[in-house]
Amino acid sequence: MQSNKLQYFGFKYAFLGTAILLGVLSIRELYPYFSSGETRVDLWTILLLSLFGCAAMIIFLLLKDKFVRVELRNDLIKITQRNKTIEMSWLDVESITMIQFVQPPLYRLKLKNVDGYLLFNTSSVAFMSINGFTKDFSEMAKLITKKKRELGI
Repeated sequence: MQSNKLQYFGFKYAFLGTAILLGVLSIRELYPYFSSGETRVDLWTILLLSLFGCAAMIIFLLLKDKFVRVELRNDLIKITQRNKTIEMSWLDVESITMIQFVQPPLYRLKLKNVDGYLLFNTSSVAFMSINGFTKDFSEMAKLITKKKRELGI
């Protein structure tokens, strides 16, 4: 069972896409000023779009290295980050939790003897969300629940 590629790239580059979109919109707001010499430009709109665009870019830069693709098996976890693949045992997992209020389901993986955490998505779109609380029905989620119960993670 492997992470969905489309969801992986969607999560990884969503903040970059948002930053670019907000940057383009803020430049578009300046267009009447440069093209026709119009002096009535809404500076608050430009400032807010630019500020949110910068915030989205900072979030992207902070999280881009945390997103990984994961392949879960009964005995090991295969983590692919960029072009590097690491195989680890389930015994090396310190914690694995699903982040609520995020759809499709996104999991936080904390490994022993590794600083920080990793983020990954599951293999399918089989989930339900009620008032933001997410329930994952994928095969990966079932394996994660089983291993958490067996190993006391």
